[in-house]
Amino acid sequence: MSRLASLLLVLFGMGIQGCSHQDQKVVKEGIPEDSVRSWASDFFAHYAERQDWERFLDRYADTVVFEDVLLQLKMEGKSAFAEFYDWPNPGFQKHPDYPATLVLDQLLVDGTSAVGIGRLTPFYWQDTLYELKTHGRFIMQLEFDPSGQIIRHTDWIDYPPID
Repeated sequence: MSRLASLLLVLFGMGIQGCSHQDQKVVKEGIPEDSVRSWASDFFAHYAERQDWERFLDRYADTVVFEDVLLQLKMEGKSAFAEFYDWPNPGFQKHPDYPATLVLDQLLVDGTSAVGIGRLTPFYWQDTLYELKTHGRFIMQLEFDPSGQIIRHTDWIDYPPID
């Protein structure tokens, strides 16, 4: 079974488990599930805009653990995360026909975690257009602390091949 198929099976299980606890409004650490959903929705909306780097970084705890599963990277701390994500890099440009850099198709919330499933939109990297006809799907898992900061962020992104 492929990694993506295994991951989707696990996420489907999380969704079923989440449905069975739908009446439970407050989850571990006293965080209301509605808060987790709101924080995650705001995160993905901000990510889609890809405009305010400092505001984006403010969403993360100083001790965030970031992992990119497909690139086999794991790092700790906001500065390491910021260096990797590097939104200010002028090599990245939005496609003029796609003002949002991603489309969120599904948002699952379970406890203090949220999982967003969607796809990236076409973009330019170093003046090369990446149309993402066969790539760009993503799954992002976020775990929040009681103040709404992200303490763990895990990416599964089907990156396009970059020359």
